[in-house]
Amino acid sequence: MQKLLTLLILIGLVLLLTLTLAGCNKKTPPAEPGSAPSDAQAPVEPVIPEPSPTPPTPAPAKDDANEVAVTINGKDITVAHINELMAPQISGNPVFDPDNPQSAQYRKMLYDSTVEMVIVETILEARIANANITVTDAEVDAELGVLARAYGMTMEQLRAQAQQLGQSFESMRDQARKLRSYMKLAQAENPGLTDVNDAEVLKYYEDNKDRFGTPEQVRASHILIKVEPTDNDAVKQQKRAKAEELLKQVKEGGDFAELARAHSDCPSSTRGGDLDFFARGAMVPPFDQAAFALETGQVSDIVETSFGYHIIKATDHKEGSTPALEDVKAEILENLKSSKERKLLRAYIDKARASATITYPPGKEPQPQRPPMMPQP
Repeated sequence: MQKLLTLLILIGLVLLLTLTLAGCNKKTPPAEPGSAPSDAQAPVEPVIPEPSPTPPTPAPAKDDANEVAVTINGKDITVAHINELMAPQISGNPVFDPDNPQSAQYRKMLYDSTVEMVIVETILEARIANANITVTDAEVDAELGVLARAYGMTMEQLRAQAQQLGQSFESMRDQARKLRSYMKLAQAENPGLTDVNDAEVLKYYEDNKDRFGTPEQVRASHILIKVEPTDNDAVKQQKRAKAEELLKQVKEGGDFAELARAHSDCPSSTRGGDLDFFARGAMVPPFDQAAFALETGQVSDIVETSFGYHIIKATDHKEGSTPALEDVKAEILENLKSSKERKLLRAYIDKARASATITYPPGKEPQPQRPPMMPQP
């Protein structure tokens, strides 16, 4: 989440959407052969970090309409305006419930982030007006496409995610248009800094071949005689002896799938022990190493893992492959250009903010905070 959080807050993308989508980028942990394969990934529970021991005094929910939150190059931004911008983020979100003892901490974090967002928008919008920068609908679509692909989503999935969070997709398009206008402003004042050359594309391709290619995979079946943590040595010996007897039957021509159905303690027993295709690292190490060492049709000796004793049979194999550079060049160009654009925009925002005159009334100064991960509504 940290990779995009600061930038997305500053440019005004929906805070709740940004924080929620961040959890979608996590890798799935390696599977273990003692577990049943599943087509659905379990939902990731949101994590809420502990607030600091002494929460700062939160901005009050109701303030005089003219009370100033911050002054930017002589322009006053009222607390009432900040609260208005915060309202959609707070409405219906349980972390802001008055009964939540941490709500004051979270409100202060959101308040400071919203003030910072307004500061950046105010500074950049004035510059955009002077530079006469416009953004086309096609550029907005491209910007949203980049955001969707960054989270492994289609545009329709992104639209559905926004609706699920109670956000208007048109509002999201407005924010994407704003982002693209900021980017064009930064590029206009720093021409050429986001260009990508062939040498950069080639280096990225060579450094990230594993991302583009299909890894080597093996398909295997297994028979598991499960060992429980509470089993003593005598019980373990009995279970190993059972595994060795089953291995003997397999080597004497016994039907592997039928033996798995009858004796395996793994949920895969209903499929004759079939675990389908998997890449290196998907299984626990001893199982993984044994499976990839087998030729198709070959059966292993007894393999011991934390789950128990396995008999593994390799049933198919797929060699790894890497696409040609030309097949992934467009994707590489997008990744590199997007990375350069974000880097340029962050630097441009920092520079523009440093040159602005920003003052806070006493008691309204922002406090350094670690942004919370807000649970989904």
